[in-house]
Amino acid sequence: MPALRIAIIGISGCGKSTLAQQLSEHYAIQYFKIDEMYWQENWTLRKSEEFCELVAAAIAEDRWVIDGHGASAKMLIWQRATHIIWLNYPFVRVFIQLLGRTIRRAWTREVIFSGNRESLRQSFFSKDSILLYMLQNFLAKRRELRGYFEQYPELQAKVIELDAPMPFEFLLQQLAPSRN
Repeated sequence: MPALRIAIIGISGCGKSTLAQQLSEHYAIQYFKIDEMYWQENWTLRKSEEFCELVAAAIAEDRWVIDGHGASAKMLIWQRATHIIWLNYPFVRVFIQLLGRTIRRAWTREVIFSGNRESLRQSFFSKDSILLYMLQNFLAKRRELRGYFEQYPELQAKVIELDAPMPFEFLLQQLAPSRN
């Protein structure tokens, strides 16, 4: 089986996890969640060295999909990836998706990872709000990601930038090995 290592990137709420889950099921490959490796209980960040060790161990295999890039581990991931899918959707779309997800998670008290849950107070009335983070960082993250691809043209991964959701079959065609 050919190597297939897919990194899905984009701002919080753009749909990385949903797409990663779909690709994992379609290709029957391991799915790694960056947030599970990054966050510990009580929304405590894991130490950078430990986080990078977890990521390195996860991506050592030849077939995987990972949702996110994790600041201190992004180059580890990108250098191993065969494909990078950038969900570079418009602000309004991402904000609406994130708002809906946040309300649902807070209302249902869904455990997200490491025992952590979103709450209405945290989501709407806290400086640590994921919604506030997205509002404050959307444009900067977009510029930052674009800058990385310009700064590291030697990356071997095929970068697939999507500015709108595409049919799943279209994406699968983009992931197919090229026939030379």
